Amino acid sequence: ASRCTSFAATMFGAQAKFDAANKDPPHLPNEQALAAELRIKLGPFADTERVLYHVRASGGKLHWAANCYFRDVFNAPPREHLDFEPRHTLQH
Repeated sequence: ASRCTSFAATMFGAQAKFDAANKDPPHLPNEQALAAELRIKLGPFADTERVLYHVRASGGKLHWAANCYFRDVFNAPPREHLDFEPRHTLQH
């Protein structure tokens, strides 16, 4: 199988379903640096464990990690404070 096909297999189908059920994705060698870079996009209040989970689950792809992080935050039950700092609050 081509590299593209094997990559697609990890994103869709049975393997993707299995990976989605995996609540503890494997650690990445550079995850701390990736998490710090993602925190720049998410704001200073982003939950560290949640950020690391999404960095790991996305395989280090920060645009996917940011998207999944926000989906997770917006679909979670309301919390006392937000895990991120919305851009409109930064402009005031």
